[in-house]
Amino acid sequence: MKINPAPAVYDNAAVAAAQLATDVAAVTAAKADVRDGTQIIGAVAGTCAVPTASQVLNGIDVDATAGNVTLPGAATLTRGVQCGVNGTSITGTYDDPDVEIAQDDDGYWFFHDATVLNLTLLRGAWAYVVGNIGTMNYTGGAFDSGTSLNVDGGSINKIVVEDLPGWDILDDGGSGSLGLTELAINCTLGDGCGISFTGNDFDVASVNGLMAALIAGGCTNATVDVSGGTSAAPSGQGITDKADAITAGCSVVTN
Repeated sequence: MKINPAPAVYDNAAVAAAQLATDVAAVTAAKADVRDGTQIIGAVAGTCAVPTASQVLNGIDVDATAGNVTLPGAATLTRGVQCGVNGTSITGTYDDPDVEIAQDDDGYWFFHDATVLNLTLLRGAWAYVVGNIGTMNYTGGAFDSGTSLNVDGGSINKIVVEDLPGWDILDDGGSGSLGLTELAINCTLGDGCGISFTGNDFDVASVNGLMAALIAGGCTNATVDVSGGTSAAPSGQGITDKADAITAGCSVVTN
């Protein structure tokens, strides 16, 4: 018959207390290592908070929690908005879904609120801005007879010209100030084109950029008017480019 050894017997209270302390320390974790709300040995109350599934990225496990958060794709996120890792790993490319574009029976177009509005091949149209447009990206097309923008209770902060072929005209339709502060020319201007936005608040970079685009396009018959309002006058190279464009045959009016 096998006889198990007798359990250890502590000879006195001091030895027993010391041994007990050693045993407890061996199995006791720090509060930060114990899940919040859980106690160990009846004395250590945990403070470690475990996130819920809705706070963890899908496919990532934290403790016993499997995350179920799904991040949107760039194409479904409004342009310029960021999210993801550190809030910057995904940058939206989708144009503002709140933009409203309507065409009436007479062929006029009306533009409502939009963070970004892309106009492509809006041929010979009269467009009325009745909302607030952050940035309008304009892409013209060959043989366009002109696109006129008119503000009717709305505003545009910035126009980015991606393409302006020869004889394509982009102007304010005679409505005066569109509330513009920036004009960016991201293309070579086609000869014979026209840009006319008067009474606005263009900065010097916008004006100088327009003068440089005239020269880059070798324009000899373009018409440009960005005078009035508080728009800056050309400076530095912009002054030279304006003079050269006029000498080449263009009509250029600035402050």
